[in-house]
Amino acid sequence: MDATVTGTLIGAGAVIVGVLLTYSLQVRMVRHELRRSRIEDLHQKRLVSLQNMIFACDWILRMRGHDMVDDFGKGIWDHVLTQNVSNLAFVPESFRGDFDAIIQALFTVHALANRNRIEYDLIANIRSKLLAYIDEQFEENKG
Repeated sequence: MDATVTGTLIGAGAVIVGVLLTYSLQVRMVRHELRRSRIEDLHQKRLVSLQNMIFACDWILRMRGHDMVDDFGKGIWDHVLTQNVSNLAFVPESFRGDFDAIIQALFTVHALANRNRIEYDLIANIRSKLLAYIDEQFEENKG
């Protein structure tokens, strides 16, 4: 075998190794980016679920003593209830009990006669805890 053929084979082998290494690196980068985007997506869904819980707390506290006689109030109630029930999967484990208390209050607030059973102080406390958690976990520009 002469030197030209040997040099060509070595060069071709180096190109093949380089292509395989580049391909492997690209695959790793794509996988990493997909994993990062899934984590970011879940992070955003968790934030939305917590924001929906806060909105539900605000609405429960504001509806104290008010009757939902119009379609607008009932529409908001339906929206708040639907949004919160559908977000259970994204609620952090530490807030699952609070989530249950909010959902129970949402069902109770619909009937004016049952509103005296709602623990409004508990709802206000849950709201405060949620806001503190969001500030701690989701705020990027801390001080």
